[in-house]
Amino acid sequence: MKKYFWIIAVVFALTSAACGVKKPVEAPSVDAAETASETEDDTQEGDSTPEESTQGPVEETSGEAVKETPGEPAEEGLILTSAPVLYLSNMLSSTWNRTELHSGNYSWSYMEKGETVSMVACGTHPLDENSGGQDKLKLPEYNGIDFVSYAVSCDVSPDRIVIREWDASEEGNIQAEPDSETVCEETLFADLKPDKIYEITAEWKEELLEERGFCGEASYELRTE
Repeated sequence: MKKYFWIIAVVFALTSAACGVKKPVEAPSVDAAETASETEDDTQEGDSTPEESTQGPVEETSGEAVKETPGEPAEEGLILTSAPVLYLSNMLSSTWNRTELHSGNYSWSYMEKGETVSMVACGTHPLDENSGGQDKLKLPEYNGIDFVSYAVSCDVSPDRIVIREWDASEEGNIQAEPDSETVCEETLFADLKPDKIYEITAEWKEELLEERGFCGEASYELRTE
């Protein structure tokens, strides 16, 4: 009986010892921790998305000249192949209003492939009753001023302008002499009065034909009220 008791006691002691032993937890080595940290950093860098640029595509500007607005100075080198439109702008107006004048009388020449091309247009006299067809320019009223100054402009500025003035009562009398004649060369402007008939003659010098590419003379008619 004692023999069995001792056997049971020994077995119980060994079982208790085995259950009480805990396997120590091994701390990760320094190399393993560093490798894990590097792997995590690499993963974060690989997952990150680069910021998209909010700046739109950069537009390239060509070297071609931009087309000018009528009445503004045109690009250098522009060759006029016929009498251009003349523009009148009120110098005292707070708004940008322009009057267009088209020529019915002109002689014009321009260069094309080394050759000179010439043309002539013959219209009516400014005082001819049938030369109308154009609306009268209504001049604004300014206190104490009996005329209105208008700037004269063109795609290519003429070398000079000659302004002839008649009273409206002379309409139909093509033999009448003008009441006044004004020549402008550097500053191009016209002092206009109401109830008048005007002829504005613009000149582009013939001696500049080869240099400029064109030359000519054009007359423009205007009636005021």
